Amino acid sequence: MRKSSMREGAIALVLGCWALPVWALPDADIKASDTNGNGVVDRGAELDGLLAQQSRLTAAQKTKVGLFLTGDIETLKVADLIAADQPQMAAFCRDGKRFHLQESIRDVSVFDPDLVAPSKNGALLSYSDDRTAGDTTWEAKGAIAWVATSGSQRCLLAKTVERPNGAQLSGFGIAPFLSFDGKGSTSAGDVAEIKLGVLTQWQFFGGVFDLQEIGVAPFYQTDLDGDAEIYGLSATWKPYHFESRLNGLQGDKARQFFDWSLVGTFNYLSVEKAGTSGLTAGDEHAWVGVDLGAGYTFSDVGYGLRLSTGVNANYDFINEDDAVLFNASARLRLGKDARAYLELRYENGTEALTLRDIDETKLTLRFVF
Repeated sequence: MRKSSMREGAIALVLGCWALPVWALPDADIKASDTNGNGVVDRGAELDGLLAQQSRLTAAQKTKVGLFLTGDIETLKVADLIAADQPQMAAFCRDGKRFHLQESIRDVSVFDPDLVAPSKNGALLSYSDDRTAGDTTWEAKGAIAWVATSGSQRCLLAKTVERPNGAQLSGFGIAPFLSFDGKGSTSAGDVAEIKLGVLTQWQFFGGVFDLQEIGVAPFYQTDLDGDAEIYGLSATWKPYHFESRLNGLQGDKARQFFDWSLVGTFNYLSVEKAGTSGLTAGDEHAWVGVDLGAGYTFSDVGYGLRLSTGVNANYDFINEDDAVLFNASARLRLGKDARAYLELRYENGTEALTLRDIDETKLTLRFVF
């Protein structure tokens, strides 16, 4: 009977691994469960006290407790329980790359360029030639960033079993960038926005989320002819929670088929000269928005087929304008490293910043570095 109840408890604990912990259980509380100070969680009152707080244990810690419940391990050491997440933390302790190529500067992670794979966006290129109409069209969009300087304390966290209580600043980085977003045709001409700026990014470890990244990027914007003169500031907040697959895929590999995204955004624009931007000279804009999305990856289709959908909602509180843009896409990887892929994408709604109405389907080639 006792063994049966242990199995039931272990099953409940495994199912609980799928739940999102509201706040990670501090190391001090785990240590406090060892009331007799012998370094292990004994069966009885000590184990019952720990199980009462199982919703605040991480997936790795729940697995360790589950093995103890079923008798697969004889003792549950406090140090092992606290250190259960250390391999995941150690995965962050690698040298970041200097050069980044993404769809926009908001997709760049100075510290951990692989955190958002495969939901990251690559620079896109599209070209078509209508021989019947004698018209050629093109579209290109991308951002290049070079990390000039960065510092990180993540590796210090991996050398100790102590986790921070609450979020702590764990890294910073500065990266000058150049972004390009343009399209054109032989019949209608070419238009593009070109931005030069500097991205400053901070990373916070611990707390409700595994990681949080906050980026601030002042920029200067012009067009192909150099007629536009626009000054702006972009800011993003991106939280990562690996157990729930939020913005990152560093957790259980058996669950890498699903992920979802949440990004908070802010964009300020001061238009001195409009040029071909579609904006009005003398205007100011302050857009606050959120991006929500979900994706599913079929790893057994070629090198990987990903289906995703999302919504981008923004509000300009200076001009009281709103913009909502929906999207759905299918992406097929062209290699094992996922550096290039084809994307079929549909968008419908209103684009923030330009207030341009969109209802289009397009096939593009994307590159990520």
